[in-house]
Amino acid sequence: EATGWVTARGNVVVRHGDTELRADSVQLNTVSGEVIAEGHVLLVRLGQGATSGERLAYNYKTGEGLTSAIDLRTGLYRVRAEESRRRADGTIELKGVSVTTCTNQPGRWHYHVRGRTATLRPDDYIAVQGATPVFMGLPFFYLPWWRKELDRHYGWRFVPGYESDWGAFL
Repeated sequence: EATGWVTARGNVVVRHGDTELRADSVQLNTVSGEVIAEGHVLLVRLGQGATSGERLAYNYKTGEGLTSAIDLRTGLYRVRAEESRRRADGTIELKGVSVTTCTNQPGRWHYHVRGRTATLRPDDYIAVQGATPVFMGLPFFYLPWWRKELDRHYGWRFVPGYESDWGAFL
């Protein structure tokens, strides 16, 4: 079309550089780079994991995007969020986030960290604000801020200590 908009429906696959988008329906503007994908959306970036959800608004020229209820896999980690926004520099801002390495289905995770908001650099780190570790469905601690490097997985490590002003700590 003269406006640049193209619409496709039914098992749509769009490739651009190292990015592949799959969805039931895709509207693509070849002029501005805007993409609106709906239904079983899967966005895969080579070497950066995969994002899935039901709706995605994304600009393949700037790299910016917005989606709700995402499920992202990056390395050994699985990150789920109620809402996400990808900035042009590749940083992803998340709201209502959960992070785990558990391989069970969501809702059956043995352990995870949940938080109000988070900043994610795929294959680099995730920083969660208002973090609560959860083990077997039971929240057991509160951390105002938690950061995890995503390029290595050590599991949970607790280090005991004692400080004269504070007493024993873990």
